[in-house]
Amino acid sequence: MIALYGLVGLGFLLVLGYGLGLWLYSYDSKPDRIVYVETTDGWQLGVEVHDALGERQGVVLTFHGVGLNHYSFDFCEGHSLVTYLKERGYEVWNVDFRGHGHSKGQGKHQQQWGVDEHIRYDLPAVLDAAIADSGVQQVHCVGHSMGGLVLYAYLATHPEEHRVASLCTLGASRVLCASWGVWLFAWFGKLVTLLLPKLPMTLWSQATAVFLIPPPFSVYVSYPPNISGHVFRRRFFKMSESLCRRIFREVLVMLSEQRLRSMDHADNYEALLPQITLPTCFIGGVLDPLAQCSSIKEVHDLVSSEVKEFHILGTEHGATRDYGHEDLLLAQSSSEEVYPLVEKWLTRVSARRKGA
Repeated sequence: MIALYGLVGLGFLLVLGYGLGLWLYSYDSKPDRIVYVETTDGWQLGVEVHDALGERQGVVLTFHGVGLNHYSFDFCEGHSLVTYLKERGYEVWNVDFRGHGHSKGQGKHQQQWGVDEHIRYDLPAVLDAAIADSGVQQVHCVGHSMGGLVLYAYLATHPEEHRVASLCTLGASRVLCASWGVWLFAWFGKLVTLLLPKLPMTLWSQATAVFLIPPPFSVYVSYPPNISGHVFRRRFFKMSESLCRRIFREVLVMLSEQRLRSMDHADNYEALLPQITLPTCFIGGVLDPLAQCSSIKEVHDLVSSEVKEFHILGTEHGATRDYGHEDLLLAQSSSEEVYPLVEKWLTRVSARRKGA
């Protein structure tokens, strides 16, 4: 009987938490439109399109990390790289990869996906749609975490791709850091997905987010001193996405091999990185445990770009604070220290193209 009361009480708290989350975190910025891009294997990728204010300076595509969504780049007022770029004349296509956010799949065969599908199907489909819709010949690409790895892999295997004017990545290293925390989460996810097709991160995070208290130490998603409690809880309510069985298998392979390759062994993405020649900007946080700056520097050194930049964000490198992984985009100071780096990079590349 006590156990029954306990389950009822837990259920009540979870329902209460979900309801409070809807009330507290319901506000979103509104895109000018949502475009659904169909991939050649049948997925509908949701893309929030934000038109430029004033004269258009260019078109930017943003790609989020694993288990996240478009909120990474358009979180809320004061924490939106999308709004920052839109206000400075850029049209922004804020992409949801398959299995995330607005994107839709049909059929049991689409309950599983991996990074290879993002590289081979999602990214080229969005590129095609953005070029056709905007009427431009080239777009800029910005990727955070896995979104950056997808861009590395795609551009490394498509050196003839001239529709991408420049690449900017945040917290995107050569591979994931093989720390005990990442190993533990990956094995936990693999065990759970032996019984379930996905680890139900979305539902659990939305039901518990309002009760979370930021820990006083560094965690894998962010460095808590950089974000407020409200932002920390809203992040879990809005940005957490369920992860499928394939993703955990790929993460474990990456952790064990410490290299970037396709799961079918057809492409060794890492070996092809020198084929990237377009202008490239790398941004890393000094406290990022998932994408360590030393690993980001390895990618910087491998690519053959004549124009490239590498920025480490930390107090020893001139920043007002030390940055972690997600707080590169969500920190209270991101709009003052991180977003301007991205915008200045885009401006530099655009000026170089006009002068060529």
